[in-house]
Amino acid sequence: MKKKPVPILIMCLFVFLLSSCSASELEITEAWGRPGDIGGNSAAYFSIRNPSLQKDSLLKADADIARAVELHLSKMSGEGENQQMEMIPQEFVDIPILNTVVFKPGGLHVMFIDLNQPLKPGDSYTLTLTFQNAGEIQLDVDVREP
Repeated sequence: MKKKPVPILIMCLFVFLLSSCSASELEITEAWGRPGDIGGNSAAYFSIRNPSLQKDSLLKADADIARAVELHLSKMSGEGENQQMEMIPQEFVDIPILNTVVFKPGGLHVMFIDLNQPLKPGDSYTLTLTFQNAGEIQLDVDVREP
């Protein structure tokens, strides 16, 4: 009796499709940053789309424009007149499968502390994002007014 190769072909195709859906397919778009003065702070915003079937995590961000670069989440705390915006440092940011995570004012952002150069509208800089699975991804960030 002859074996049918169809199940093996289907299994190989399935493995190929899964392996082609790796986290290295992260798409980062709409990158922009706030202006800032030397010694001051700034922030960068963007969207990270994960079209793959593998979860990833943003572990850190780096740029040579500031003494420190951190991942932050802004959120309101307190009640009534005592409400204030607080920034909470994030050790990492999960990037779920088949999902988009948006870094935006009033939410997630990359925080630049103690700028070593002024950032004016029209300037740009390189931001390196390090992911658990996708590794390092560099992007150009354009400085503009919010």
